[in-house]
Amino acid sequence: MLIIYLVLSAGIIGLDQWFKWWIVSEYNFGDSQEIIPNVLSLTHIRNTGGAFSLFEGQRTFFILITIAAVIAVIFYLVKHLHESKWLTIGLSFFLAGALGNFIDRFRLGYVVDMFRLDFVNFPIFNIADMALVAGVIMLFIYILLDERDKKMDNQIEVIIKDETGRIDKVLNDRLADHSRSQLQQWIKEQHVSIDGKVIKANYKVHAGDKILIEIPEPEELDLIPENLDLTIVYEDDDVVIVNKPQGMVVHPSAGHPKGTLVNGLLYQIKNLSTINDVVRPGIVHRIDKDTSGLLMVAKNDQAHEALAKQLKDKTSLRKYVALVHGEIPHEKGRIEAPIGRSKVNRKMQAVTEDGKSAVTHFEVLKRFEGYTLIELQLETGRTHQIRVHMQYIGYPVAGDPLYGPKKTLKGNGQFLHAKLLGFEHPTTGEMMVFEAPLPEIFKKTLKQLTEKD
Repeated sequence: MLIIYLVLSAGIIGLDQWFKWWIVSEYNFGDSQEIIPNVLSLTHIRNTGGAFSLFEGQRTFFILITIAAVIAVIFYLVKHLHESKWLTIGLSFFLAGALGNFIDRFRLGYVVDMFRLDFVNFPIFNIADMALVAGVIMLFIYILLDERDKKMDNQIEVIIKDETGRIDKVLNDRLADHSRSQLQQWIKEQHVSIDGKVIKANYKVHAGDKILIEIPEPEELDLIPENLDLTIVYEDDDVVIVNKPQGMVVHPSAGHPKGTLVNGLLYQIKNLSTINDVVRPGIVHRIDKDTSGLLMVAKNDQAHEALAKQLKDKTSLRKYVALVHGEIPHEKGRIEAPIGRSKVNRKMQAVTEDGKSAVTHFEVLKRFEGYTLIELQLETGRTHQIRVHMQYIGYPVAGDPLYGPKKTLKGNGQFLHAKLLGFEHPTTGEMMVFEAPLPEIFKKTLKQLTEKD
């Protein structure tokens, strides 16, 4: 994808340089020709300033500023490549505009300008200047859209279909990522409304109700070490491998200020990396609250960077075991479908055209009546990836309160377990592989399905 944006920039630079060459070849300095009467003329001038002739005579200053800006734009473009098309295309136009005029300044000591607007008193400009303006406009659009998305991220809209009962219970059933006590607190603090009217805790929902939850800004969290008796599978000076139980959130948030994996790590582990923000020390990657299994934790920043790079480069090994609804007919499969935020429920993910690339491999381990036990391997690590992909192909994870059917197996959430974790040790370079047994509820359910068969 990066090469596409660089080719776009190169194309604009090529067009800009060719047009400047043509102007210099066909027009003497100062010559002018009307192209569209009273609207647009071509005028050959030499600009020793910046875009639109600003700050004339400052050649060295502009060369240094342009070099710094180009380095910054390329770095930002690589880092945020998949974030937004408005951002990446805008940066590509900006990069092309900056380099187009930089070539002139470096080669000639001035910039060749040619376009003059005859109906307004405006500086004469060139194609590189237009690319700069287009880039700035697209970046402005990105900022506006980003602000809108941030606002939407702080809102949850739920439309009642056929549910009945108290609003806190119904919301709890629909919003698996939020506890009932958290929802009750938001209702009490008047953050929940229907058709613009704040409702009370005893309100009973009706079909067609459009419920809007305004999530308040999170309070500053105080990280408190807690003795949660975490299962440490492996530990050395760089890395900790922990087997997270179902029902445990990885790091503190507004709805989960304590009892998280991080709280337990702070109690049991002396040193943790500081690369992530204050509420996520040591956390290299995450798994969902009701997913059990192995997680790698970094004890120092060097180890954190090395482990994170392996995840990014797809050289680490992550295998999961899941029990899904339905009997999958084929033995193996590969799911390649982009994942992004759901347009229907902002707290859910979904397969969307503008989502980020996501690839999941699966292999059937055993079939039961109405269910299949599978092993999955991730190429990418998108939020809720396995759960979204399995729902997408019609075999949702059993017990999944967010992506699965209402009628499902009883348990402590989705029957999904991070079984195997492999990576190259950040210091020794040794390939290390760890495996965690299935939780007891998972084993018990498989035994019951086997006996039923």
